[in-house]
Amino acid sequence: MKLSLFSFIISPLLFISSIHAQENIITELDSLYVQEAYDYIIENYSEKVDELPVEATYYIGRAYFMKEDDANCLKFMNIAISKEPKYPGSHYMKGVTFQFLEQPDSALISIQRAISLTDTVANYYTTLGDVYITLNQTDEALLA
Repeated sequence: MKLSLFSFIISPLLFISSIHAQENIITELDSLYVQEAYDYIIENYSEKVDELPVEATYYIGRAYFMKEDDANCLKFMNIAISKEPKYPGSHYMKGVTFQFLEQPDSALISIQRAISLTDTVANYYTTLGDVYITLNQTDEALLA
């Protein structure tokens, strides 16, 4: 009985502690990203990606994007998407990366997916318009 009471009390505390640790990592990565510490993010977090939450994985991918390492950016966005398919930021960054790689058809798919997950981010629509312009679809660009 003592063991199950112990488990009943400790288990939720461990869960809360885990959530708090994940929030701290995301806050730290956000701060590092704002400071443009992209190399630090890559060097200190990319090897730990399996144990990090989706938002942290997203920041690692963004750091690679800022370093103009599109292959690794896409790799980390795909990892983030596999962790949480409904996280719109990963789809958006994947689309932006495809746009920079001059692959507008792939960019369009990713940007549209991001918008389908959240339709309140103005940048998503601006980028969608840019993709449509690249595809010479001016009517769709104006609508976006």
